[in-house]
Amino acid sequence: MPTPSTIAFYGACVAGGIGAGMLLEVWINNKIK
Repeated sequence: MPTPSTIAFYGACVAGGIGAGMLLEVWINNKIK
């Protein structure tokens, strides 16, 4: 059973990865235009 801190750490990593991916996509779209 993973500890709450481990779950929170992975949750933050996943959320950060999704946020970074969205920002990168917006930046690339702006560069293309």
